Amino acid sequence: MQHTSPRRRQGFTLVEVAVIMPMAVLLIGAMIGTILYLTNVSLRTQGKSKQQVEVITSLDRMEQDVRNAMSITVVGGQLKIVALATNKDPLNTDRQLINKGDCSLATSGLTPADALQYTVTYQTQPSGALTSLVRTISVDYSASSCSTAALANVWQRTSSETFIAGAKSIFFDVVLSNDGTSFTGNNVAAIQLTSERMLAGQPVSFTGYMYAKSVNIR
Repeated sequence: MQHTSPRRRQGFTLVEVAVIMPMAVLLIGAMIGTILYLTNVSLRTQGKSKQQVEVITSLDRMEQDVRNAMSITVVGGQLKIVALATNKDPLNTDRQLINKGDCSLATSGLTPADALQYTVTYQTQPSGALTSLVRTISVDYSASSCSTAALANVWQRTSSETFIAGAKSIFFDVVLSNDGTSFTGNNVAAIQLTSERMLAGQPVSFTGYMYAKSVNIR
């Protein structure tokens, strides 16, 4: 007498599927939500680190410019710094000044009035819904008659450089003061700089501060 084994059951019943599917959907949804949350946290963390670098780099450059300033003013929300042109980076110890008349190198005894000057301007520039912090340099050749060869002596160049680009907003506040030893104008600048960006759908901001004194304003 031949016995046959019962047919092995395959798959799930409709009732089992109806029970399992909602649980699977909830589990998958929770996993996706966790991944999105961790991704957004990572994006905001990376974005804030970038903000800090941008703000600190901007303030460091402002400090260098203020320290070399012959005059510091705030005009229409713009920070304007006038300094003396040099043949090398102003931070270089063996730099030389430039004669404003012919752009020749000054060997000795050149007064600020006879030296070539340049102006550094910091300002915010809107572009649509975003804004940037821009540093521009303009060299004053108005009283000069410099040859092409002599122009090569001037290290500073008329240029524009963007330090913070595409921010949601930039708050730029400058307070000028006199430390009590200056007789020709303000020689100290206290600057607050805040950059705000939209990161992963949320506003994230960073604020930095700088306090610097000119070594040239007496």
